[in-house]
Amino acid sequence: EFDQEYRIHDVLGDPPHDHCHLDRNLTLVEFEPADE
Repeated sequence: EFDQEYRIHDVLGDPPHDHCHLDRNLTLVEFEPADE
């Protein structure tokens, strides 16, 4: 969902592909668990 906030837990490295058609930086990350 686009109305939630996510926090990055860890940067894992290279993304699964090399090019983004939306002209965005590609980095593979792991998100922190959601606060409940």
